[in-house]
Amino acid sequence: MRNLIKTLAILVLLPVVYVAGNLGYGTWKDFSPPETMPVQVFNMQYKTPDSVISLLTWNIGYAGLGKESDFFYDGGTTVRMSRDISMKNLEGIIRTLSSLDTVDIILLQEVDTLAKRSWWTNQFEAITAALGGYSAAFTLNYNVDFVPVPYLEPMGRVMGGLASFMRFTDSGAIRYQFPSR
Repeated sequence: MRNLIKTLAILVLLPVVYVAGNLGYGTWKDFSPPETMPVQVFNMQYKTPDSVISLLTWNIGYAGLGKESDFFYDGGTTVRMSRDISMKNLEGIIRTLSSLDTVDIILLQEVDTLAKRSWWTNQFEAITAALGGYSAAFTLNYNVDFVPVPYLEPMGRVMGGLASFMRFTDSGAIRYQFPSR
């Protein structure tokens, strides 16, 4: 009887300790960028924009949310796609962006630079290399050492953010922090 009580106590306490530990750690390591900060611009383009500017905005979903995905946040079962599918999706994203030769400004969301969910691929570098005629800038908006969900197969490390590509630019870029309180 005593062993049964110990076993039940462990089964109850283990998830509580896991959740409390992750909440504490997440609070301690909360990503909080400064109110404003300069952003490095790569491949600076000093072209003058036309009177009409075309813009594309796209949440690329870290190249992991294609037609094959069954993502757990959407009610599915998987945390991340296989490496092959993730790379195929990234290649498709790059192919699509490269074909849009009339777009002046490209704004991308959920671009990973270092993350388990995207197989540690620096997507910003890969896209920047393919879009040689564009200035490129990147800023983090998701920087987490460990995403603890789902419980049995946690997402792990995620460094991702926003990427901007422009056929022209002036002197640089500034990131503004808008608190979500």
